[in-house]
Amino acid sequence: MQRKHNGFTLVELAIVLVVIGLILGMVFKGRDLIDGAKVKNASAQVTKVQAAINTYFERYNTVVGDGCGTFVTTGNVCTGGTANGMLNANAEAGSAINLLINSGMLQQADLRSPWGNNWFITTTAANAAQRRDANVAYVMVGNNQTPAPLAALPGAGNVDIRHVCALDRAIDDGNPTTGTVRSSATAGPSGATSYDATTDCYASTQTGQVTLAVRVLP
Repeated sequence: MQRKHNGFTLVELAIVLVVIGLILGMVFKGRDLIDGAKVKNASAQVTKVQAAINTYFERYNTVVGDGCGTFVTTGNVCTGGTANGMLNANAEAGSAINLLINSGMLQQADLRSPWGNNWFITTTAANAAQRRDANVAYVMVGNNQTPAPLAALPGAGNVDIRHVCALDRAIDDGNPTTGTVRSSATAGPSGATSYDATTDCYASTQTGQVTLAVRVLP
């Protein structure tokens, strides 16, 4: 007596493969949507901080934080220092965010970056490793989720280079060493910690973590 063997037909196998392909496609598409949302959110947050800084200047006729001799935690204006149009000291840069919040121009939630850590405003000192120029203040992603002690500014945190690259190309020149978006990444062909204006920001070579700074002053 011949035994009957049951198995999948070619049609059934084709259907299974199509379903698997659709599932994988949805996973990768979902990941792309999440990445794109993070970049758009970061761009909107930086724009909001810049707008708040400009509004503060129009209201108080001074650069936010400029002239703070000590860290400001309450009130809307600086005291105890000399204003010179730049954020030269930690007390000035560290006070800037508090002043924007105290004056109602920003909310604490506006400072939480898409990567979990908070944005903070830097001093105008140069930083070669982060490609930041002197006499320019940037908003940066910090290295923790809570504000640093008032004795110091937060350190710079690391961000997925794919997102930094995409943000740079979306709102600036796609070069981490020039323009308004700066990073510890190297300018050049796509690599673990490098990108340029021709780079596919989501290529398989983009695997590193780098700093992110966006110019807000002057």
